[in-house]
Amino acid sequence: MLYIFLRSHARIFALFAITISILYGSILSHDFIHDDHGQIEQNIYIQSLSYLPKVITGCIWEAALGSCTFSSYYRPIQSLSYLFTYSISHEPWAFYLVNLFYFWILGCLVFLLAHLLTENKTIAFLTAFFFIIHPINTEVVAWIAAVPELTYTIFLVTGTILHILYRKNQITSYEWVYGAYGLGIASKEPAVFLPIILLILDYFHFKKSVKELITRKEIIRYILFVPILLLYLGARMYVLGSLGTDGFYSFTPKERIVHFFSLLGLYLKKLIYPYPLNFFYEFGVSSLTPTSLMYSFLFCILFSLLAYTAFRKNRAIILFACLWIFIFLSPALIFINSLGENVFSERYAFASGIGFSLLVALLANFLMKRYPYISQRVLRVVFLLVIILASSVVIKRTFDWKNDVILYNDTLIKNPNADLILYNYAVILRDNGEYAYAKTLFESVIAKGRLREPWKAHNNLGNILRMEGNTKEAFAHFKHAIEINKNHREAYSNIGALFIDEDNPLAALPYLCEALTIDPQFKNAENNFAHAINTLSTRKPETIYYEDMVKKKVFIKESGELPITFKSKECNTKQCSYFFSTHFTEPQIMLPFIIMSKNTHGIVEKAVDPIFNSDSNTIILSFDKKTERGLLDFIFPTCNGTYYSIREATQ
Repeated sequence: MLYIFLRSHARIFALFAITISILYGSILSHDFIHDDHGQIEQNIYIQSLSYLPKVITGCIWEAALGSCTFSSYYRPIQSLSYLFTYSISHEPWAFYLVNLFYFWILGCLVFLLAHLLTENKTIAFLTAFFFIIHPINTEVVAWIAAVPELTYTIFLVTGTILHILYRKNQITSYEWVYGAYGLGIASKEPAVFLPIILLILDYFHFKKSVKELITRKEIIRYILFVPILLLYLGARMYVLGSLGTDGFYSFTPKERIVHFFSLLGLYLKKLIYPYPLNFFYEFGVSSLTPTSLMYSFLFCILFSLLAYTAFRKNRAIILFACLWIFIFLSPALIFINSLGENVFSERYAFASGIGFSLLVALLANFLMKRYPYISQRVLRVVFLLVIILASSVVIKRTFDWKNDVILYNDTLIKNPNADLILYNYAVILRDNGEYAYAKTLFESVIAKGRLREPWKAHNNLGNILRMEGNTKEAFAHFKHAIEINKNHREAYSNIGALFIDEDNPLAALPYLCEALTIDPQFKNAENNFAHAINTLSTRKPETIYYEDMVKKKVFIKESGELPITFKSKECNTKQCSYFFSTHFTEPQIMLPFIIMSKNTHGIVEKAVDPIFNSDSNTIILSFDKKTERGLLDFIFPTCNGTYYSIREATQ
């Protein structure tokens, strides 16, 4: 029966495809933008099917961040979609084509959902068509990284459709609903609310009483959603190390209440009147004016009145549409402190747009029935105007998403206080060789002091200053980056490179060690470390390094009880070997290539092929026999910029 329904409406689905092609076809020539670079171009885990297990055991930001513990995104379906798309083509057009295909599928599903709810072909068509042409959806369709919005909404609507078909006895297996739920939450977290939507349908649309819903069969049906959720949460905990990240912002209870209603009002307003569209909105306590608050609360009141009236008058479809809007806006309202710097975003209203489109379609159908004499003329003109206006906004907006430069310029014109975008724009300018302008923007972002991750700006500014030869200021900015974020591997590596530039590889080592301790796979630090070692190994005399390390305090001497003890010495005709026992309470990384000794005559020698035996906690150092002139002082440099000074004991 479902197949017959789909086949009988093939022309409508074809019209949806044509409409989407006209509105969004231009994005096929667009570049990767914003998060696409880290999630696709720099993500080796989606570039080969051999990484298929990483879909479950990894996260979309793992390659860019070096670990999933720094991410709050565990969305396997996004990784799977990218993986299969990349296997077809690594060019942007392939990923944009997938977005268009997903959007078309969703448009068809919205038509089917509205038809099942209303049993009215006109309302179903208008709902899907209004959803497709709504300008607020541009961000999701024209941005590859927003694919989780598309996929989770597809599975959300699919699960709802399957539930309705089950209640209408058109399918006999409920397992398909569970499958849609699992795929939905694996796409994006808000799909977790699907059971609430189904419960609302059962109570208000299918008129099931509380008594019917608390039968053993129905309770089990709903409880079976829980293991699926727990399975997802377990996988998320395993991969990310936690259920979520720390909040980006701290809000008082009063601020949370104000933000909840002001954001809800803004989203409702944006659904009704989306112009102008922007990638990064300014939102916060300081940006809320009495006028904006008044409008937000007004929209909230009107929306609440609509839902209440629908409830009182038993208008189940209208109430369902209102609750759909609210439920899928609620994650952006409740978890406001975890949304990042862009608190208010158009993509967060994407799924709610289905409920809004259903309300608009119901209103249009009501007007056509209530005023049949004017519907043939006025309503058609209004409908045509809505199509023309919405389409023109969408088509114009898609060009703003062509590349990073165009998108960032447009965003900064509309919101000069978008510091994250200003920072990203500076990075683009730097990559394009416009260093002077990039330097000015980095300085501006730092001076404003509002950037969530200011260490990145300090690090990038330091790199430009290093290129200009201003090593003193470059060092200051690198150090500032480390002071703000002690795990900023790039800043440590850049300080190491700065010392190498100044022909001081010894001073570079502790910083490069720290970078590699933070991320052992960090190639930039690996290369700088190898450069420093090569420089040290080819230079003589060792005395210079000894003086730098000990007297100039490039390394700091450890005091107190030392974890290295001299044990014995054995000599042959060519060399002497010195044996030490170790008793470290914590793991310690030595720098064997600059372990040195100094005899009573001031002769400094580097150890020849030091041996570290972790099983017996023994260190063996060998030196040429000529070094053995009196008792020796041994220097054991460590990776953290300290050294142990051990004197040979008399035997």
